[in-house]
Amino acid sequence: MALTMGRPPKKIEAEIANKLRPYFERNLSATFAAQKTGHNIKTVCNYFNKWSQEITESENKDFFAREIQERQSIVLALDNLLSEEHKILAELQSEVQAYRDKHKTIPKTFTSSIQYCIKTIIELIANKAQYTLVPASSEALEQFLQERLGKTNGK
Repeated sequence: MALTMGRPPKKIEAEIANKLRPYFERNLSATFAAQKTGHNIKTVCNYFNKWSQEITESENKDFFAREIQERQSIVLALDNLLSEEHKILAELQSEVQAYRDKHKTIPKTFTSSIQYCIKTIIELIANKAQYTLVPASSEALEQFLQERLGKTNGK
């Protein structure tokens, strides 16, 4: 990457951000991201600091709104992981089918890999259920208040 001074055009800024964002989201260091992408460490730090500041500012928002937003982000991340795991499982099953079609013995590594993949999918689904089936704090608080008000009014 050629060294240039000054602020890059908006299009290049967007490309840099798109390239660096996965490193930030995976909580990898700016140094590691700079090494992997070839961008200057100061540039990477600027983006990482900007995104960290955005997170800090968002944490000052209403707690309940932030909780719902975080739950949605977690569910989206789990959906992405589930999708990837299903792709891996499909590839493994395709390989097993190729062995079956050739009337060859299926290596135990495929069987154990498929079982591990299925176990991972189950764990991801269980984790996702925690964020989709258990009510958010705001919902639980509202339900609690309604129950208490109902008991008070019912007396």
